[in-house]
Amino acid sequence: ASKYSTESIDERHVNVCAPAEAIYLASRALLAADDHVVATVPLYQSLSEVARSMRCEVSAWRPSAGPPGAPYRFDPADLAALIRPGRTKLVVCNFPHNPTGALPTAAEFARVVAACEAAGCYLLVDEMYRGLEHGSREPLPAACEASAIGVSLSGLS
Repeated sequence: ASKYSTESIDERHVNVCAPAEAIYLASRALLAADDHVVATVPLYQSLSEVARSMRCEVSAWRPSAGPPGAPYRFDPADLAALIRPGRTKLVVCNFPHNPTGALPTAAEFARVVAACEAAGCYLLVDEMYRGLEHGSREPLPAACEASAIGVSLSGLS
């Protein structure tokens, strides 16, 4: 719990388990058959496959490449277009993204959070690489700190 900067996160809000177990438990708690999930791709396979095994539909949120040498980017507008209000129950992403290294700005991440809040869906962020941002970039807020709909997955890989 001390990893997070907000006073609203304490030991009652932290579940300690292996990441694969956490993905399974979160998916089973938040999803049901025929729900819709949006997930960044590529991603750690179980982040989407557990939902598929539950007969959920999974849509891919793909990064865009800028000009040669420019970093990959996940556009929040692309996410908003993929969300289906009333049907999308979960958005799954991992930032910093593996393998592209894509990292939204704080403002872009706020747009991701706002899109999820507006749609009434949860945001599960695989934060395994949080703290390993390139250059002088500050880490994004943890999903669990950014919103009540945020779920943070963190640990050692």
